[in-house]
Parts: sequence; structure tokens; C-alpha cells
Amino acid sequence: MLIGIFSDGHGNEPGFFECYNFLVNCTDSIYYLGDAVGYFPLSNNIIDTLRTNDIHCLKGNHDAMLLGEVPYDTALENVYQIAKSKNAVSRQNLDFLGSLKPEKKIYLGNRNLFFVHGSPEDPLNGYVYADSDIGYFKKLPYDVIFMGHTHRAFIRKVGKVTVINVGSCGLPRDTGNKITVCIYDTIKNKAWIKDFEMDTTEIMKRYGSQIHSTVHDVLNRNNNAFENE
Repeated sequence: MLIGIFSDGHGNEPGFFECYNFLVNCTDSIYYLGDAVGYFPLSNNIIDTLRTNDIHCLKGNHDAMLLGEVPYDTALENVYQIAKSKNAVSRQNLDFLGSLKPEKKIYLGNRNLFFVHGSPEDPLNGYVYADSDIGYFKKLPYDVIFMGHTHRAFIRKVGKVTVINVGSCGLPRDTGNKITVCIYDTIKNKAWIKDFEMDTTEIMKRYGSQIHSTVHDVLNRNNNAFENE
């Protein structure tokens, strides 16, 4: 069985739907690791898609900010776009986000899998990077751990545990024009990251002044042309 995992669309509809449409056509089930909202102000279509298409969804920290479950610095509203996003999201979609959890454990294909927005220690806000100390992960009772939140994709092995950050389908922070998803084969216990080149010029034209200059900076970070696998 092939499962697709992606995360952190943050209201960027072109990025989200490019990744979503790819996964729909090549996987048996899809998991979304949270943060449908934030940074880009129009998230309703993304949440509609997550809610109505049998996608296994988690709650991210920006989703929790939108719901008023965790505080955030309102001085950063022009960057985060939380209030504007909340005004654009339907009541049904707010209720949907409120029903989500930041972590999910499943047993599938003889594998113990753990899906989390942040980290096993801090499911909502924990950061795990490619160079983080993940020694303690080998003591966890999982075959594979899937994470989001950092917007930086990687795959590492510690002991018998495969640790994966699936990156971001909306606002990658390593290479600004490279959005990513993960595909995992439950039979072969094999995972790989698939990347796509995002047209950041068109994204910035589409959203214009609706997104903060710091978001423009992230979209332009380390950009270069590349070939998909």
C-alpha cells in the first residue's frame, strides 16, 4: 500500500493543489500533517478539500492560533494573517479544524506509524530539523515517524526508526520554489521525498500585497531550476 503525506500548505492554493492532485493519482490514502492556514490569507478552499475528500488530517500550530487555542503575538498579524484567514473560513471548516488533533498513531501493513505536526515530544510546536539530535527517537515504539512544521524535508534513520519530515507544500524554507510530499510504501517499508518546482513569481503576482514581504523573501530563498525525479 502506498500512502502520501504532505503538510503546511498555509493557504497557498497553487502549491497545495499541485501536491494534493499528485498524491490523489498515485497513492492509496493521504495524510495531511497540519497548518492549512497562516501566511497566505485565503485558506477556505484548502480546508474544504481536506474536510470532504477522506484525507487523514492533523491540526497544526497555525490552525490552533486561528481557533484561539494557543496565543500568538498579534504584532505579527501582517505576517501570520490569522485574523484575516479566520474571517474567510466557513463555520463548518472552523468546526472541522477544531475537531483535529496534532498527532495520530496507526498500525498499517505490519508497521507502527506515527504522524505528528511538530515532534513526538511536543506534537503542536516541536521542531525537528535534519541536523537535530534525534537519538531519543530510537527508543520510541514506531517503525516510521512523519513530521511537518519546519518546512524543511529530510529522511533519517536512527536505530530501527525511520524519521521523516515531509517539508511544506506551501512555503518551503530551504529552497523557496521547491514544494515537497512524501510517499511511503507500507509493504517495502520504503519512503521517498518527491519535489515540485513552484512558480514563485506567479504566486507572488497572484497574492501580491496580501502576503507580507517576509513571505516574499522565503519564496525567493535559494531558488534555482531543477528537474523532478
